[in-house]
Amino acid sequence: MQINIENVFYFISLSSFVLFVGAWYGSTKKKLAEIETDLKEVKNDKYEIIDKLARIETKLDYLTKQ
Repeated sequence: MQINIENVFYFISLSSFVLFVGAWYGSTKKKLAEIETDLKEVKNDKYEIIDKLARIETKLDYLTKQ
């Protein structure tokens, strides 16, 4: 069995490409997870602010009706 240099080149190229794509996918997945976590925190903060504003509005309504 004779080893063809062209086949070795294709194997190395394909292996390198697969490693590159795997690393890119892993880093992208990690970045997306971080962004998703940040968005959840922002959404929670937004709901806390809305809740506080609603409480203030309720207190103001109560005080102005007296």
